Amino acid sequence: MTRFTENFPTVVASSTATGWLTSVLQLGGIVGSLSAGILGEIYSRKYTMFFACCWVILGSYLYVGATAGNPSLLYAGRFFTGLGVGLFSGVGPLYNAELAAPEMRGLLVSFYQFATILGIMISFWVGYGSNNIGGTGATQSDLAWRLPSIIQGIPAIALACGIWFMPFSPRWLVKQGRDQEAQQTLAWMRKVPVEHELVQVEYLEIKAEAVFEERAFAKASPKLADSEKKSIFMNQIAQYANCFRTMDNFKRVCIAWLVMFFQQWSGIDASKLVDLFGRSLLMLVSVIYYASNVFVSLGLTGGTIALLATGVTGVVFIISTVPGMVRQQSKRI
Repeated sequence: MTRFTENFPTVVASSTATGWLTSVLQLGGIVGSLSAGILGEIYSRKYTMFFACCWVILGSYLYVGATAGNPSLLYAGRFFTGLGVGLFSGVGPLYNAELAAPEMRGLLVSFYQFATILGIMISFWVGYGSNNIGGTGATQSDLAWRLPSIIQGIPAIALACGIWFMPFSPRWLVKQGRDQEAQQTLAWMRKVPVEHELVQVEYLEIKAEAVFEERAFAKASPKLADSEKKSIFMNQIAQYANCFRTMDNFKRVCIAWLVMFFQQWSGIDASKLVDLFGRSLLMLVSVIYYASNVFVSLGLTGGTIALLATGVTGVVFIISTVPGMVRQQSKRI
């Protein structure tokens, strides 16, 4: 945008500065995603999502507060936003899966990806629309580049308020020994009495899985299991250690980690739909962060036309995601 390039020439003129402004969000995402598992187990998935909302809200409005010639708040805002995104990506799908009924779990977890792609598409069109505030040339308003970040914080505010009306994950409650509350949550989600057969069967499945995990871990690693009982934090550290305890576990971690690592290392941001067993169903490869720059390099001169092309790309994302959701659910059925 014209006004952004005028306000922050040092960022725009330097490919290094532009790269850092882009990738600092990913650095925040690394910190957030690494802490998501620990925070999700200690403070619950529910409260961890609230923490994520707070980081995104802080990051969004720090970005808005940046002034001409002083881009430091741009970098800070991007980092804190990434921190929140990292927490979301680790806890959000997990919370969805643990609340969903078994027969709807696959569809609802994949709906998380649909919502992500929908958000990307909306952000592209918001950027295209706000580019016209005050005109696209020298008369352009600062609101043109600030408005997208202002809007970015609104869903986070809504979720930060709304999450307090949502229940705790029943699986987390069982792990905390709050079995009665877990059954009540399951009954509330299924809209049936606590004594209903569906509620009791699902509760017993969750309980059996939690007991099995605890006993299997204690048998395989008695020393880690002992340290686990001393504190909640040590409990989570022990679980991380368990990922590398055996070659089978190590292979699984490597597959999951390296797939995502090389996806990002390729220089593009790719979005994947995966079912609960980790099988890839659909990959939407998108040059999300540099889309407008890429379109300019291809001959679409002018920021407005490039942003329009980016918006069209967002529509393609949505169209491509829906078949993956339908196929994923039909395969599970």
